[in-house]
Order: sequence, then structure tokens, then C-alpha cells
Amino acid sequence: MASQSLPPKEAAAFKRLMKCYEDKQYKNGLRFAKQILGNSKTSEHGETLAMKGLLLLGLGKKEEALDSVKKGLKSDLKSHVCWHSYGLVNRAERKYEEAIKCFRNALRFDPENSTALRDLSVLQVHTRDLEGYRDSRHQMFQLKPTQRASWSGLAMSYHLAGDYEMAVQILEEFRKSQKNVNRELVGHFMKKILNKKNDYDYEHSELLLYQNVVIQESGDIAAALKHLEEYGDGIFDKIQVFELKGKFHLLLKNYEEATQIYINLIKRNQENSLYYTELVAAKQLESPEEVVTLYSEYKEMYPKSRVIKLLLLKTLTAMPFESELDLCLKTAIRKGISSALKELRFVYSDSSKLEILQRLLNQYVVNLKKHDSFDDISPNTENPSSMLWAYYLLANHLDEVKQHDEALKLINLAIDHTPTVVELYMLKAKILKHSNELYQAVQSMKEAQSMDASDRFVGSKCAKYMLRAGQIEEAVEMMGNFTKPGEEPLGYLDETQCTWFLVEMALAFKKKCKIGEALKKCFEIKRYFEEVCEDQLDFHLFAMSRMRLCAYLGLLRLEDNLRKYGFYERTAHIAIGIYLDMHDGTKVEAVTNGVHQSVAHLNESELRKMKNKAKKAKRKEQDEKAKAQIKPNPGNTKKSEEEPEKPTKKVFNAEELEATKTPLDEAASFLKPLQELLADRIETHLAAFEINYRKGKPLLMLQAIRRAQAIDQEHPTVKENIKRYSEYISSTKQSNIVQSILEENHIKI
Repeated sequence: MASQSLPPKEAAAFKRLMKCYEDKQYKNGLRFAKQILGNSKTSEHGETLAMKGLLLLGLGKKEEALDSVKKGLKSDLKSHVCWHSYGLVNRAERKYEEAIKCFRNALRFDPENSTALRDLSVLQVHTRDLEGYRDSRHQMFQLKPTQRASWSGLAMSYHLAGDYEMAVQILEEFRKSQKNVNRELVGHFMKKILNKKNDYDYEHSELLLYQNVVIQESGDIAAALKHLEEYGDGIFDKIQVFELKGKFHLLLKNYEEATQIYINLIKRNQENSLYYTELVAAKQLESPEEVVTLYSEYKEMYPKSRVIKLLLLKTLTAMPFESELDLCLKTAIRKGISSALKELRFVYSDSSKLEILQRLLNQYVVNLKKHDSFDDISPNTENPSSMLWAYYLLANHLDEVKQHDEALKLINLAIDHTPTVVELYMLKAKILKHSNELYQAVQSMKEAQSMDASDRFVGSKCAKYMLRAGQIEEAVEMMGNFTKPGEEPLGYLDETQCTWFLVEMALAFKKKCKIGEALKKCFEIKRYFEEVCEDQLDFHLFAMSRMRLCAYLGLLRLEDNLRKYGFYERTAHIAIGIYLDMHDGTKVEAVTNGVHQSVAHLNESELRKMKNKAKKAKRKEQDEKAKAQIKPNPGNTKKSEEEPEKPTKKVFNAEELEATKTPLDEAASFLKPLQELLADRIETHLAAFEINYRKGKPLLMLQAIRRAQAIDQEHPTVKENIKRYSEYISSTKQSNIVQSILEENHIKI
């Protein structure tokens, strides 16, 4: 109930204002708000002011929106509309804790407001307040028990909170309620009348599959298998049903059933290595000879299967391995498969197999030179291209074993043989890079790129090599060949979150001692990961209404572990290294007004060029900042009317980042996600020790050392850190409590 009433005319205008907001007709809504607030008697009407704020928010006027909503809330503190509006404004600014408080206040004054309850539940699952999410979903279920989204959301909330038994019970009750539904008729109605793309049956299939996932995660494998046996016909994804059945039978040691399932799966798909390894487990084959026999049988049955050949090579040893590898390499040379050695990387961890590989490749090159064949029995039987690819594979192999000079000679012979193959120049560039000849590597990669200028992969590789050689502007220009015409390349790469390029740029800037620019790239990459986390907001309600429960569960778990993947770890260590150097004062060059102090020895002309370059860089940053804050084009009314403005991307300033007075705190902000998600990496704890050593935190230093020791006690850096820690403890006085803890956890040097 509204705590402030409106006269009839204004009340009718307020209803129309609400309708405009729902239809995203923000400008029309503002006209009605102006009409209501124009009346002196209703000029301070709280709910109108709050709704005006939401309309302004839809038009991207965030500061005005916040002022209007605050003014409305001040006028009417007991209005659920005002509190709900304030929560929506805070949510748009990503102030989620504040938004949750506002939604809770809205529900205090209107406990049955389903919209506020829905928005509250979305933010609770977004911030992983799982207990609160479960309570909110329970209230939503009580308000709307007939909606499918209420059932699925309630089950998901209990599942995420770890109460598997209740989640299974809810899903079972929901499934029973669907038992008497004529899904064929309902599916036809929803597809034709409501213009839905998918049948109703598919959503029921997703429900059954999700129910099985919950039973499985509860640990009751027998019940999960029974559920699949009973309801498997209702699940559309038959491959997943068979895979789950095979997995459950293996866990329950029903080996005969598991064997038959995996045999049938291999008949469907011969390129899935998991099926073969699980079949070995189902058949309880223990000796390598038995495994080889099984793989050999399947190789005869499916001679074109690439996976079974690789599995066989991994299992074989000695002469059988040599004969099988011989066939594999000859096929790769005849067909010109440049990636053949990538599939054989497991060979490099076995010295005996590695020796066989090198001997065979050397033998091929010698025989092809002399006889144009792989042996001297049948000369002149191979195509000229075989010589080329034999050179290529041997050069690639020698590069892998760090014989770069020999590899370079061979790849030059291959280029002399056929100078029109792009892969040859790319391999030459790779060999030169490993030989630390970065400039020559770039030249070779440029030759490869010029031979196929439209190839995005080759162009990207060329840009990467340019960055490694410090040719930053040339690399950006190269990437500009593959970005949207008319757009500035770096802006487009930022928009498309081309993370690998920014990581390489950060390294290139760091090598050139442009610390501010390097940090800017690190922060931009960090922002990408934050944006991906924010994007899940769009899926919390969608997944519930469309019953995409398994995919939604996978999304939540991916988001929770997002920084384990991609380039975050590498970026974080770059930034941490820079901040540690900044704290230690070991920067090679100090920066004043964009010009390095170390250029004092340059002549006047060179100094002028350096200053102009610094001014251009500063102007470019200002332009980027101005573009980010630019207002929507008045002519593009339709877009601003239809799409609420998203939070403006933060533009980072290189000079400000370099001028930070708290480098250790900034380093700690990059370290925290590594400690949470990558605690199994020794580099994480080595970085933690370096930061806490400089902060003078002995307990955290001790923690970092202990964790690093648990991973690799013999690591040289760990031993060095123990010495530094001991010297610090002996030379620094600690409080009594800290001293007692350190003595209890004494580390031997």
C-alpha cells in the first residue's frame, strides 16, 4: 500500500507512468512524472520521485537518477516502491550489498511483493548468499506455487546450499505433478500458439537430467542409476544417458553392464578417448599386454580412428612401439600433417621413445635424400613433398629438444626445397624465437604472413612475435588488419576482450620499462574477468523459467572458478612483479611528465621526439576517457528508449597507476583470487611470501612458506625464502602472542 495518496488525476497519471516504465518508454514516463510533480500539492510525492529516478536511470542519467530516488525515499521512508527503486539504482551501480538491504526494506513494507522478492533472490545467488537465496526462494514458492520456475528455483536453492535430500524431494514432487500432463499436446500448444522454438518435452527432459545430477552429487550412486533406468526414456540426450549409466555401473562394480555400454558408445563415436579408457577399466585389464591387445582389435575395426592409434602408441614399448610409430610418421609425412608432433608430445617424457622418434626421423631424411623413398628397397616411390615434410618434422623435433642450430639448418633446407609453404616460415620463426633471435623471428613470421595476408591465425602469430620483439606499434597495426573497418584497433580489441594480446602488450611494456602502460593492460584484463562475472546476472531468472538447470549449474560453477582459467594467473604475476619492483625502488627508469630521466644523454632532436611521443600517449588516454563518458546520441532515441544503460567501463590512466603510493596493497588485490582458486600452484605462495615479507607480516610469511613446502619442499626459492624468514625473525622483535606462535611453528633451515 502506498503511504502517500494522490488525487484522482495524478493517480491516473502515476498508473500511466508505471506502464511507461514497464514498456521501457522512459521519455513518455518522464512527462507523466513532470505532470504529477508540477502540482504543488504532490511536488514531494515520494513514489513519483523514485519512479522518476528509475526512468532517468533507463536513459543513462545515473547521477540525476540517484538524486531523485534519494529525494523520494526521504519524502516517504515507508514506501516499498521507494526502497525498491533505490535498490535498483544501487544494483545498476554494482553496489550489491546496498541493493540487498534496500530490497529487504521494501519487503518489510510489502512482504508479498513478488518483484522485490525476485530481485532480492537474484542478487543473493549472484553474491553467493546461499542461505538467504534459499529463504527467498521459499517465500517465492509460497506466493506462486503453480509456476515451474518456483519449483525449479526452490530445488536449486536447496541443492546449492548442500541439502541434497530436500532438493531431490522437491524435484520428485514436481515430477509427480507433471505425470498426468499430456506433454505432447502441451508441447504442440506452446510451440505453435506461443511461438516457442522448443517442445515442452525438452524442458521435462532437462528436469529429469537435473534431478539425476542432484541424486548423483548426494552420493547415492545406486539411486542415480535406478532413476536413469526408470526415467531415461524421457531424457532427450541419449548419449549423456549412456555415459552416465556406464559411469554408475563402473562405480558400483557392475563390470559386465559397463563393458556393454562402453562397447556401444565406441560404436557411436570412435574419437572419444574416454570411452576406451573406461572400457579398459570395465574389462578389468591390468597388464599392458591385455590393454595393447584390446586397442589393437579396435584399431583393426576402425582403421581411420586417430584416437585409438594414439592410445596404442602410449601403451606400446620397444619394437612394437617403433613399428607403430613408423606407420604413424610415414602417414603424416605423406599427407603433410604439420601438427603430427603435437599429438606425440607424450613421447618427450619417455627417453626410450624419444630416442626411437629421433632415429626414425633422421632415417627418413637420409633415405629420402638418397632414394626418394623411406627405405632402399623400393627407390623413387615417394612424392617430392615427402622430403619437404620430413625436413619439417625433424626440424620441429630438434627444436623441441633444444638443438636449435641443427633445426634452423633443416628448416632452411625445407624452404630451399619448396619456398611457398607458410608453415615452413612459421616454424623457422619459432626456432629463431627459441634461439633468442627475436628480430629475425619477426622477419620470418612477416614472410609467412605476406604469403597469406587474409589468414587471421598467421596474422595473430605475427603480432605476438612483434610484441615479443618490442615492436608494439607494428603489432597493433598488424591486428588492425583483422578488426572492424573504421574502428581504432586497440579499442576494438578491448571491446572484444582479446585477452592474449593485452597480456603480451603488458609484457612488452614491462620490458620497455613503461610501467604505467603495463599496469594499465593488467587492470583491463582484470576488468574483463569482472565483467564476465557480472554477465551472469542476465541468466539467473532465464535459466529458471526455461528449465535449463544443468547448464545453469555449470555456469555458476564456472563463474566461481573463472580465474582458474584463461590469462588471469599470468596477468596477476606480471602485476605483482611490477608492484614489488615499485616498492623496492628497482625501476630501471623513473618517469617525469611522460619523459624518462635516463634520456638525459640524448641529443636535442631525440629528446624532442621522446617528449612528443609522451604527449601523444597522454592525449590518447584523455580521448579514450572522453569516449567512455560520452553521452548517447540524441538521434538514436530508439536504442536509449529500449535498452537501460549499463555501467560505464572504467578507463585506467597509466600515470595514475604508476603513481600509486600503496603498491603492496595493489599487489595483494591481484594475489587474493590466486590464493582462493590456485592454492595448488607454488608460484601463488612464493608471490604471497614476497608481498608479506615486504609488509612485515611474519605469520603470513610463515603461512606462505608452509603452503609452498607442502607442494615442493626442495624448490630452491622455497629454501631461499626460509633463510630470509629466519633472518627476519631473528632480527625483528615481535609481540608476545606472535612470538609464541612462531616458536610453536618453528621452521628448520
